[in-house]
Amino acid sequence: MLRRRVRAYVSHRGEYLGTLDIGQVDSPWWSEAQSVNAAVDAKLGTEVAICRLLTVVPDGDHGPRGGEVAYHVEVLGAPTRQHLNESPVDDWAAIIAPHPLRSAWATPDGVRDLLDWATAAADRPLRGKSWQWKT
Repeated sequence: MLRRRVRAYVSHRGEYLGTLDIGQVDSPWWSEAQSVNAAVDAKLGTEVAICRLLTVVPDGDHGPRGGEVAYHVEVLGAPTRQHLNESPVDDWAAIIAPHPLRSAWATPDGVRDLLDWATAAADRPLRGKSWQWKT
């Protein structure tokens, strides 16, 4: 069975916190976010949202599935930092830099704006955990 090996570049309000090696997740599809969210949530002890896919090293000739994948992940609360590698990354400015082809929600502020919109549209506070299915 094909699997993804996942690394997360973690931020809070766009500030770099560190990288997190997740290891393997069950779903091989690069755009599938639920298993990545659950793994990152468990390691950091807070809800997260995947902003975007950063890099992919495919696993053979299998199209958009399997291999080594890195995501930019925004934490929505105060994380437990014990699993984070807080070593600086040289390309952090490029990771969070605006890009004209990037969707508005695929940024730290965009994630928060989307959750605020959902709360306003429901006209009541959101209850329970929100789940992201795709990125």
